[in-house]
Amino acid sequence: MDAFSWLIDRYKPMAYSLALRILKNREEAEEVVQESFVKAFLSISRFREESSFSTWLFRIVYNSSISVTRKKKRESVPIEQVGEGRVDFVELDDALKQLSDKERRAYIHKALHRLDETDFTILSLFYYEDKPLKEVSKITGIKYSYVKIRIQRARKKLYHELKTLMKSEIYDLL
Repeated sequence: MDAFSWLIDRYKPMAYSLALRILKNREEAEEVVQESFVKAFLSISRFREESSFSTWLFRIVYNSSISVTRKKKRESVPIEQVGEGRVDFVELDDALKQLSDKERRAYIHKALHRLDETDFTILSLFYYEDKPLKEVSKITGIKYSYVKIRIQRARKKLYHELKTLMKSEIYDLL
């Protein structure tokens, strides 16, 4: 029990962060994390050590969080609606450079939260948590080769969300 208490203390902040990013609701995230630790405790004998404990635990948190969102039946934006055109990341980067760090983070935060759970999660794990692609693959259950593609698509969706947000802000100012 002492060892498991230590694991909870060590991994609870990241598990909560992951659940909160997916669920976007503090109470639900806390509940999912608590349930995930209980699931991990009850299933510890099935932990095969094919990956680190944290990856195994975060996979449980991820799956539990996704289950909750599916129950809510949230709609996501299909990739077809995002657009097939070339994405001009340089243009967006120049526009973002003109904003203060606080404003830039606010726009990125808003745009990230407009993405579906999977895109939001893989971008968060890869860019904010600095998880390697293999670990993102294990946590999300998405094949390693497809994680790279999903990250590219998610970046395109994020770009379009940022572009939309920035245009609406400009219109509001005018």
